[in-house]
Amino acid sequence: MRLERLSGIAAIALLATMGTASAVPVITAGVFNGSNAPFALLNLGTGTANSRQTITSPTTIGGETITFSGGASPANPAATSGVYAGSVVNQFTSPFGPGNSTTNYLVAQPGGAGVNVALPTSQTSLNLVWGTIDSPSGYNSLLTLTGGETITGLQVLTACGAPCDGSGSTNAFVSITGLLPFTSYTATDAAGQPSAFEFVPAAVAAPEPASLAILGAALAGLGILRRRKTA
Repeated sequence: MRLERLSGIAAIALLATMGTASAVPVITAGVFNGSNAPFALLNLGTGTANSRQTITSPTTIGGETITFSGGASPANPAATSGVYAGSVVNQFTSPFGPGNSTTNYLVAQPGGAGVNVALPTSQTSLNLVWGTIDSPSGYNSLLTLTGGETITGLQVLTACGAPCDGSGSTNAFVSITGLLPFTSYTATDAAGQPSAFEFVPAAVAAPEPASLAILGAALAGLGILRRRKTA
């Protein structure tokens, strides 16, 4: 009886670390002015002004592993998906504003595999800065989560409302809650669209040692219970 109770407690602890599943994402958004995001952004560093950076794929920053490949700006085939800084007309535009030419951000160029961000822990919410949302081509900017859900530029424009006018010059900070558990997400831009899907991920904390200990205890308890039932 004691063993079964301990195993039950372990199972509850495991479920607590995994979060609760939901199929009704809630999106909130506002105009990003370069520094007013209500969450910490992943520090991608600074680079050469107004250009694609030489950072190779994959790269790990702040515990988040970033992989990118393919795609190309219609105005410049050499401007493929990757890490960028600054702006070049018709190729890429910094979500940090025209006065910032050196702070790095991520770009998924049209038609490629896009940019994948793998997180250090499973999440049920997502924060990021979504750059240059335009209408209607911005509707083809897409986030695909490993939980099976997708978020489009249209959804972000709708959540932001009138301040995000769809002109292609608006950058938005976006918070999405109520997601199914996911461990990574991929940003893509549809083939044939103008450049590009620019974004900046939020910083996601790595699991603390205490959380890892709880998870380990939960897994061990479930293993003991399974062996007991088998015996």
